[in-house]
Amino acid sequence: DEESGSGFLIGPRHLLTAAHCIFSEDWKVWADFISVVPPEGGEERIYIYQAYSFQDCDMALLVLDRSVGNEVGWFGISHYSQIKAFEGKEANSTGFPVKYKGDMLTAKGKFLECEDEEEIRFHIDITQGQSGGPVWVEEKGGVMALGVNTYGNEIEKYYGGVRFTKKKLELMMSWVCEMYDVLEVAPQQEQKMAKVKNSQNKYS
Repeated sequence: DEESGSGFLIGPRHLLTAAHCIFSEDWKVWADFISVVPPEGGEERIYIYQAYSFQDCDMALLVLDRSVGNEVGWFGISHYSQIKAFEGKEANSTGFPVKYKGDMLTAKGKFLECEDEEEIRFHIDITQGQSGGPVWVEEKGGVMALGVNTYGNEIEKYYGGVRFTKKKLELMMSWVCEMYDVLEVAPQQEQKMAKVKNSQNKYS
C-alpha cells in the first residue's frame, strides 16, 4: 500500500521526517521504496540514496539522490535547552494534509508546557498527512525548526512531536558529514531503494 507524509530539508540533500512515515507498525518492516515530491516540483520524484533512523525516537533522516535544497532552500535547525525559551513563541507546523489533497499548509498556534526534554507539545489544528513536518519558530529574521511533528492526542486536544536536543543535532550532523564525500562522487541513479541504518548511538 502507498502512504504519504511530510518532511523537510535541513541541507541540500538531507530531509527529516517521522520514522513512522517510512516504517509499518503493523508489519514491523521498513518501506522498501520511498520517493519525495517537492512542493514546487510538480510530478518530479526524487529518490532516496540512504536512510537513517533514530534509536527510540520517531524520527528519520533521508539522504536524497540529488541536491534539491540548492533550488528550494532548507530549514535551519536548533534546540532550546530551557523550557522557558518556548514562552511567548508562536508555534508553526508545516506539512501536506491529506484532506487538502496534498497541498502544503502552515498552521499556527501556541506551545504547551512539557517537562520532557525529548518531546515538544503545541496546540495547532493538524491532521493526517502532516506527520514528519517541521515544528518551527521565527528566529532572528528567519525560520528555525525545533522538532518534528509526530502525533496527536485527540482526547486532550494537543499535538506533539520529537523535540530537538543538542545530542540529537550532533547525531544528525554526523550523518550529514558521513555521507558528504560519498554523495559527491556517487553517480546519480534514476531510482534507488532506501536502506535504513539504525543508529546505536545514545542521544538521551
